[in-house]
Amino acid sequence: MVRAVLLTALTLAPSLRSVADDTLGSLLERHCQQCHGADDPETNLRVDNPDFSLAPDSPEYAAAGKLLERVYNAVDSGQMPPEDAEPLAISSRRQLLRLLRNRLLQVAKNSPERSPHRRLTVEEYNYTLKTLFGVDAEFADMLPADPISESGYRNARSQLGLSSLQIEAYLDSARRAVQRYVQFGPIEDDVIRYHIEFEDLYYATGDRYGTRKRAPAAIDRETMLARRERNLAQTPKYVDPLGPKLPGAHSDDEKLRAAIPKLNQQYVAIPRRLSTGEMVIRLRAAGTADRNGRFPRLRVEAGITLGDGCSIDRRLLGEADVTAPTDDPAVYEFRIRLEDVPTKGPQRQEDTFDRLSVFDMDQIYISNVSCDPHAVFTLGRGGYPDPEIGSQRIAGAIDQMDRDGVNFLMLDCMEIEMFPGRSESTPSYRWQIPSVAVDQDDRDEAMIAESLLAEFMRQAYRRPVSADEISQKLKLFGALRTRSYSFEDSLRETMTAVLVSPAFLFLEVPSPTPAKRRSDSSCPHQLASRLSYLLWLSPPDDHLMIRANDGSLLQPCVLHEEAERMLADPRCRRFLESFCRQWLRLGRYHNIAVDRDAYPTYDEDFAAASIRETIECFVEVFQSDANALDLIDSDYVIVDDRLAEHYGLAAPTSGEMQKVSLPKDSVRGGLLTQASLMTLNSDGVDSHAIRRGVWLLDRMLNSPPPPPPPNIPAIEIDDPELEGLSLKEKIQRHREPGACRNCHAKIDPWGIPFENFDATGRWRNEWLAFEGDQRVRRVIDPATVLPDGQRIENIVELKQHLRRQRSEQFADALVHHLLTYTLGRSPDYADRQDVDEIRKRFKASGYKLRELVLAIVDSKLFRI
Repeated sequence: MVRAVLLTALTLAPSLRSVADDTLGSLLERHCQQCHGADDPETNLRVDNPDFSLAPDSPEYAAAGKLLERVYNAVDSGQMPPEDAEPLAISSRRQLLRLLRNRLLQVAKNSPERSPHRRLTVEEYNYTLKTLFGVDAEFADMLPADPISESGYRNARSQLGLSSLQIEAYLDSARRAVQRYVQFGPIEDDVIRYHIEFEDLYYATGDRYGTRKRAPAAIDRETMLARRERNLAQTPKYVDPLGPKLPGAHSDDEKLRAAIPKLNQQYVAIPRRLSTGEMVIRLRAAGTADRNGRFPRLRVEAGITLGDGCSIDRRLLGEADVTAPTDDPAVYEFRIRLEDVPTKGPQRQEDTFDRLSVFDMDQIYISNVSCDPHAVFTLGRGGYPDPEIGSQRIAGAIDQMDRDGVNFLMLDCMEIEMFPGRSESTPSYRWQIPSVAVDQDDRDEAMIAESLLAEFMRQAYRRPVSADEISQKLKLFGALRTRSYSFEDSLRETMTAVLVSPAFLFLEVPSPTPAKRRSDSSCPHQLASRLSYLLWLSPPDDHLMIRANDGSLLQPCVLHEEAERMLADPRCRRFLESFCRQWLRLGRYHNIAVDRDAYPTYDEDFAAASIRETIECFVEVFQSDANALDLIDSDYVIVDDRLAEHYGLAAPTSGEMQKVSLPKDSVRGGLLTQASLMTLNSDGVDSHAIRRGVWLLDRMLNSPPPPPPPNIPAIEIDDPELEGLSLKEKIQRHREPGACRNCHAKIDPWGIPFENFDATGRWRNEWLAFEGDQRVRRVIDPATVLPDGQRIENIVELKQHLRRQRSEQFADALVHHLLTYTLGRSPDYADRQDVDEIRKRFKASGYKLRELVLAIVDSKLFRI
């Protein structure tokens, strides 16, 4: 295999016109041609006539560099040539290594991955516009997803270009943002308010038109305050309590479709809403604990019913554990941007209440999403033609749940307020032009436009802007005015042009003014953006810009101080989550279709909780300055009540993620046995040792195996010839062909110890096998022998081996992946000295992730 890599790399190597080619050719002929010549070459590779004419700008150039580096490592470590081949003389070995070094340096120098500029990722674009307009709304929903590199990252410099279709999407997105958040004159929309007492609420999907007619009416502020005071002065009134969610409950029954509330749900229809602004929902509620002390979990969503109630398009406002007693309910507040919530749109004048049903209205969805196997899955009060009839129909189910000791969510009243502008406390938008501007003459218009554009461009471009740049945009503004565009439309279109310019869409684009041009390594504003987009995924704040403006950011000590300050900021969590998702390839999770018949308690909430566990684990290790080896194995987990039950642990009494200590003999702890990663690396029906082994080698040890040959089929789980075999036995049968044996011998042993975890990460000691028409239980055998000869009996021993014997390899893998994420490319041979320094500093810190980030920021690699 190593010989194959060597010859492939040398075949693909870039052109190097010198006497060295002949020397290299003679070395290949002497040591490789016997097995890889014209007559029946091994692995179908010939070295008798290698092609050294590959152009430096060809697509294979970067791949050749990666192969060459592996070749260099193989020769340098003594793995090449093989033991049964003629050994290389010391002088020949030195000569070969020198030739390889020269070629690796040339590959690195000419690699397109070393481009100093790249487009903002979709995630960075979203945070950038949130910062620029000062609104916590969704800006990137119209953009296509970023491509994922071979290394698994979305910020690869070589892939973040702009196509014509992408430019159209960015233009539409920019126009919408400017239209929404650039305000001319005062905000005219009034605040819309509702106050709903749940005992008076009429919501019945069986009487859709009646519900529409009796929907709550908007009220003014004084009326809402009066109703609030009256509600607080009286004893709380509760109608039918909302029971918990039954995990895994689903039905194809027409009566139980999504738009019809179940026992754990209550819906509220609202006849009128704003198109943009902030919606605030305040729920006064109480909760009763279940038999295990767990309280109801309140979830609030907003959206619309699609079609005739078959599905719902909704957005989450938030969740909270409701622990307030029934005699003293508490107020739970939730907020969301209205433009992010699906809407039916404004009611047309010709539409009347008699012609519209509740399904034609915007709605608020309230649920008790705590899970309990004793819950009852059936229609709620609102699923019947009349709410009073509904209360009678569901009384038996509520009594049954009460006897079984389930919790209940008790709803007293709800307030809804919709505020135009940025938020309840700050109604004015950041970019607001006085209304008098509309009536000014051309000269005054130009002055207003120039002042606004100069500041807008400075913030959008994340650096000082030149007079020429401002002049160009003013010319565009003037051209639009001469074409009879209004002052408002002309200014909006000009601001839109700013948001689709390279200076905004691309990182680290220097000023076009020759006097202001500097090399990439000496531009403080480029360095400020590089740091800010790494740690916050958003533009530099004022403090960082001051450091860039006075040039002090170029001082290593100042750069280090700013990095420490930014790592302590809550916005740093964006970086932690983004890197964790991409490093561990969590984006692939939803490609796995979990068999709901085999795993009836699995649902979307469980999937979301399992992914959240993985992210919270990584964040905890970082923020607590723990040893990064805790990512391999630890004495704690971070779980909610449902995950704790799934893992067989004592369940917390809260739906929030909590740090839970593990018993000494637990198989949990660290990333490796988390539900998300077990599902991600399964086939959705059962465990998958090959996928789990490949993932571990690739993401945790940075030793990815090569892809399988195209003519080798995947394991067919349902193959009759494999009936009754465990997955471990099927794998052994699968790798019997000689083409598979070598690779699988290096992959399978790493995945077999995970066999005790099913497709959802639940522990099992046995698995069910079919023998004819009967299902029989067979004991799982997780024992294996690793490629280095180390025998592993189970997952506990595998984690111990990784933490004790493979700690440096894991740490090196972390360095490699974090550098790949930071640089937008994989580190190459030319980076070797800097990478070694970062590794040493990481190890000396006790493998602290914060110190690893600082070591990268302090390195020459980050400043170049």
